Amino acid sequence: MQTRRVLTGYAEKWRCEPGEWMAWTASEATRAAMMRAEPCGIVPSYVQQDHLRSSRVDGRPVARLGVTKFTVFERFDEAVMHRVFTDFLRAHTSFHTWFDRGADGDWIGRTLPADRLELTVAARGGSGDDIPGDGGHGTLKDFVFTHTRTPAEWSSFTFGVGDLQHATGADPWFTIALASDHLYTDGVSQAITFIELLSRYSAAIAGVPYVEIPGRPYAAYAAEQRRRVGRLRCSDEVVQRWRAAIVRSGGTTPSFPLSLGLAPGESAPGFMAADTEFIGPDVAERFACVVRSAGGGMNAGLLAVMAELHRRFTGSETFAMTLPRNDRPDPLDRFAVGWYVTLVPVHFECPAGTAFADVVRVAQDALVEARELDGVPIYPMIDLLRDDPAFGVEHGFAAPMLSYLDLTRLPGGELAAKHDFSVFGNSSPAREVFFWLNRHDGGLDYNAMHPDTPEAHAAIARYVEEFRAVVTSLAETGGAEPGGLAAAGALAAVGRGRRSAGRAPAA
Repeated sequence: MQTRRVLTGYAEKWRCEPGEWMAWTASEATRAAMMRAEPCGIVPSYVQQDHLRSSRVDGRPVARLGVTKFTVFERFDEAVMHRVFTDFLRAHTSFHTWFDRGADGDWIGRTLPADRLELTVAARGGSGDDIPGDGGHGTLKDFVFTHTRTPAEWSSFTFGVGDLQHATGADPWFTIALASDHLYTDGVSQAITFIELLSRYSAAIAGVPYVEIPGRPYAAYAAEQRRRVGRLRCSDEVVQRWRAAIVRSGGTTPSFPLSLGLAPGESAPGFMAADTEFIGPDVAERFACVVRSAGGGMNAGLLAVMAELHRRFTGSETFAMTLPRNDRPDPLDRFAVGWYVTLVPVHFECPAGTAFADVVRVAQDALVEARELDGVPIYPMIDLLRDDPAFGVEHGFAAPMLSYLDLTRLPGGELAAKHDFSVFGNSSPAREVFFWLNRHDGGLDYNAMHPDTPEAHAAIARYVEEFRAVVTSLAETGGAEPGGLAAAGALAAVGRGRRSAGRAPAA
């Protein structure tokens, strides 16, 4: 069986070999029409508004890109590909709006009808007709990360195909890539993008109709979210839950338990640490059994381990973390492309000496409570509670995050492995640590985005080593030990010795 992994990381992880490629962007006529469009009353969702608010670095607009890339085992037809990309763009309304800031600071939405959105071939490479000025040495990756526009210019997306030199013959294949600013997409939407573009192209090449999946406009989701959340008052239960979560974190968002070498409010260029063999399959399965026997899911088990590490490093028995949640309240949102993921707070107590099973159960209960805040983002809470001295969160906050995904249970996991589905992004300033832990047939891997400072590199190396030691200890003992400081510390030393003898440290 092929191991179901999703390759993720910054641009340098994208192995884009020289070869023939093409890229499509919005046509100049379409862009000009969008710039001339009258305000239409469309408002950004809360997470979009926060993203727009922080979309400038040192006064310059920036694009924070997510790239969806995969392999297609078909012959390449340029006309068919052009139509598929155009149909996809027109089908997903999150791409249809340009947000411009008005004199009063509000974001003004402008849009065009879907049938007026046109793409054009912006560049070709590897066949003598490359990007002007690149001397014939550019790749599709180079074009995507250097030529994709920012949201300030609306069309912050690029469609591309690569490896076209392999797209003929008995076993043709090529790659498809869509780069777009986070304003228009999220991690779940990138998976939807992969399946939809693959299905559209396969159907078109086979000469069969593609069956469109109904969806509601992203603008309708954003408007409904604002109507629902806009009715909240400070005394409402969900608002008080957010307030309680922040109060338990000391009046602000939580922070990574080890020093990252930054002053308060300071950021540094982002770095992505990764280990595709973080925890092997046998240990991962035994740990999962321990967690299940305690009455929790894998997410709760990982949080329980993090709570133990937090207490060890800080001395605090109160643990807090943020988790991404996929907020698609209407069935018609299910297969839409847009930014639906929001963060929810998880907090619970982890007293010294508590049995691991008890911590798992508390973590599981905390997860259930956190999921009740799926549809209530923190951003409007900041405005609603701005006069509350106990609620010290401000716009532009940073907080650590844990994202866990079990690829062995994910519908389409085998399809993703077959087509080398991968997601990449460009580096952006970082102040905190974001963890992505993925389970697959080969065990657990991790990606950790953190500030690129010497202190942060040392902190992450120490943290993941201790994390591995605790998980291994629990797997080997069946959870009989709580994973105390002395036992886990000794195991960490043993783990470091094994790594130095046989396996390179995490990148």
